[in-house]
Amino acid sequence: MSRGKLKFEQLDLLVKQSPQLKLKDVKLDIDYALSFDRSRQMFDLSTLLINLNGLQAGAEASLDLRGKDPVLVSQLTLNQLDLRQVMQLMPIDIGRRYQKYSPAGLLSGRLHSTGRSVMAENVTGREVEPEGCPGQYS
Repeated sequence: MSRGKLKFEQLDLLVKQSPQLKLKDVKLDIDYALSFDRSRQMFDLSTLLINLNGLQAGAEASLDLRGKDPVLVSQLTLNQLDLRQVMQLMPIDIGRRYQKYSPAGLLSGRLHSTGRSVMAENVTGREVEPEGCPGQYS
């Protein structure tokens, strides 16, 4: 079992394939708890709490590695996510597109996803490609 907290101040985030997706000078806090059971070949992320400039989300996941195709079960939880705060955090190039709609309100919900992952062939490293992951909303 591994537990920990990561705290970043004045962090710049950039998506290499999409340079317009950059965040500058953000504060990011992450709390996590994860474990790997070798005998069951099961990886569990029992806690993942993310706070990005005051926007909070939580997640849990398990990855069953026993079969040929690993099975991922995950859940993302949003609790009172303020859409105005989301708009303020968005990169200008992206946020500008949605400003005319003036999104407001609070968003709460859970997204549950389960599916198999197929190991990509002819690549270096250990990349996985999701395949047929039906979502379940509640």
